[in-house]
Amino acid sequence: MDKRFNPISLQEQVQLRKQAVDGVLAHPEWDLAEAARHLRTTMRLTIKEMAKVTGLSERTLRDIESGRSGGTI
Repeated sequence: MDKRFNPISLQEQVQLRKQAVDGVLAHPEWDLAEAARHLRTTMRLTIKEMAKVTGLSERTLRDIESGRSGGTI
């Protein structure tokens, strides 16, 4: 969790993750950058924490969120 916030319980973390996914699903018009940024900020994660969770590098996440990369599989 982002250190700027007070720690929250596991139940609250799960609820934030559900809200994040529901938010993305409610906005199919969002591009990858908007969706990625929404997921990360709603779950209150730093880029470093999100990189660890996703297995992507911090640089890749920054590029995706800034729109410099569309992401590839």
